[in-house]
Amino acid sequence: MNVSFAEEENIIVVPPSDFTPDPRGIGCVLFDSMLKYQNNVAQIDGLNGKEDTYRSLLQRSVRVALALKKRGIQYGDVICVFTYHHLDSCTPLLAALFLGAIIVGIDEDSKTSESAYVFSTVRPKIIFTIHESAKKIENALKKTLQTAEIVVFDKNDMHTPFSEFLKPDVDEEYFFPVPAKVLTDTAIIFFTSGSTGLPKPICHNHDSILYQNNNVLNANYDWTVSLEYTSPFWTVFESVFIITTMLGNTRLIYNGFAKTKIWDFAKHKTSVLVLSTTELLIACKIGRPKDLSLKHLKYVMAGGNVLSKEQIIAAKSLFSEAKFVFTYGQSEVPGLLTMFNPMFKNDQKLMQEKINSVGLGCPGISYKIASLDDETILGPNDIGELRIKTVFSLGLLYNTDSSDLFDNDGWLKTGDMAYYDEDKCFYIVGRAKEMFKYQCFRIIPSIIEKVLLLHTAVDDAVVIGVPHEIDGEHPMGLVLLKDEFKNISAKQIEKFVKRRVHFSHRLRAGVKILDAFVRTSTNKVNKKVMRDLILEGKL
Repeated sequence: MNVSFAEEENIIVVPPSDFTPDPRGIGCVLFDSMLKYQNNVAQIDGLNGKEDTYRSLLQRSVRVALALKKRGIQYGDVICVFTYHHLDSCTPLLAALFLGAIIVGIDEDSKTSESAYVFSTVRPKIIFTIHESAKKIENALKKTLQTAEIVVFDKNDMHTPFSEFLKPDVDEEYFFPVPAKVLTDTAIIFFTSGSTGLPKPICHNHDSILYQNNNVLNANYDWTVSLEYTSPFWTVFESVFIITTMLGNTRLIYNGFAKTKIWDFAKHKTSVLVLSTTELLIACKIGRPKDLSLKHLKYVMAGGNVLSKEQIIAAKSLFSEAKFVFTYGQSEVPGLLTMFNPMFKNDQKLMQEKINSVGLGCPGISYKIASLDDETILGPNDIGELRIKTVFSLGLLYNTDSSDLFDNDGWLKTGDMAYYDEDKCFYIVGRAKEMFKYQCFRIIPSIIEKVLLLHTAVDDAVVIGVPHEIDGEHPMGLVLLKDEFKNISAKQIEKFVKRRVHFSHRLRAGVKILDAFVRTSTNKVNKKVMRDLILEGKL
């Protein structure tokens, strides 16, 4: 890959690829691909082996689009999907893109308050969900004084059944998707956590989606049969779905990652396995069944958290037939931000030599490492915050102030601490400031701290991340008790928090009751020192 380097500025510039995005937008591109590959198998249900062709998937998606249109859905309206992965979890996505509407995935494990925040931000017209979540959605809509049609994929007498959207329509034979007005229009919104503690509605536009997926397509990974376990809430779902559809390839689908089914994919001749680092480490811990053949597996792609050399060596040994690709991306940008391209001999060499690197820069993206202290642009092997600029248009936050996303020079702040070496290979070392990751979730200590302080016995509280061999880091609460509540137990406080936070923010490392906090000269709690003392067993 041709990478230039401005030594005097310590900025890595990767020239853009020779690519012009289709001016009609991603909906038209996917529609054309599905017509072209209509006889190919689009999806396989991993549990029962049911196959779904592109012809069938396209027909259902068009019918959903026409049903949405009859309900008044127009260009730029918002539709939400609140479900796990199944054969129809992608049909609202396609239908929305065909109409120029905006699709929003919601975490199926969200609490009512979190769903209410999402609804108040994007104000959806229709919400597709499973019956288990319908009541939660009703309550969230009531909290925000909104109304929206709730459509359930499975049976539910209280709301519109999804089958109503699949009825034949005389207009389906003549249906064509609505082109994008401009490529910078928002196509998909993903919610992620930000430094303020509130979810951030990240807009992915047609330009960025097409450009970034083209970068991955040019790497020529073997996508013949792919598997990833995410729901429409995650950007990985979007990327894999779009790439495989554009190629007319097959997606293997499970409704979630299950330890008992880890190796089930082998019977479906999977060629690409996309795993979070948590899923990868669980597979390593369980181990591979004796005599299991993975001869069809060409690539294992893993991302979401920092892995040690030892963990990567174990993963490569576990999937010895495949090439192991350690990747890096984030919700703010569609697709990958760094990767090795197996098409290039130099990349192949670096992949072998630098096993804990997340790869080289991608075409059309420039990179710098900035000091959090004084904004100085750092050189090779110096750790700072990774920041990027792109030749494609980055989406801003939906109906939200976006100024905090960028520094004063217009560089997107990734929030990740990183460095690059002399070969311009990148390494991610952790989260900026106090944020850390549990599995693929960004944990914001202030969210949990506020809940801890709601407990009548708690006088002060801080939250730190404690390293975990599989999950990245587990949150631990450190608390000071009020004098009149010295008999309260750590377990009681832990249960109090568990009932009030998203499952990712539970205090999995427990609660530790202390007599005092270590403080700086300005009386601020010194979390770094306290964390070190906890890990050393001195607190």
